[in-house]
Amino acid sequence: MIARKERARERVARARRRLTQFSADIAREQQQTTDAEVGAANGSMREDTELKDEIKIAASKNASGVDERVSEAEATLAGRRAAVCRI
Repeated sequence: MIARKERARERVARARRRLTQFSADIAREQQQTTDAEVGAANGSMREDTELKDEIKIAASKNASGVDERVSEAEATLAGRRAAVCRI
């Protein structure tokens, strides 16, 4: 009878140790998940900012190219008008 009680106590103690270990494992996994989510969010925001900056630079370059072409077209038009007026 005493041996059965002792074995039962040992099984309970083992179960409690396993439960404690499982709880620690779950907490560690949850922290890793949170860390991964935060890292992914930060990476996405950083990538978003980089892409927006690239778009602004490209748009700026395109705008200046368009401005130059408009100026050239206006100069050409003014020259042609002048030529037509001379005729």
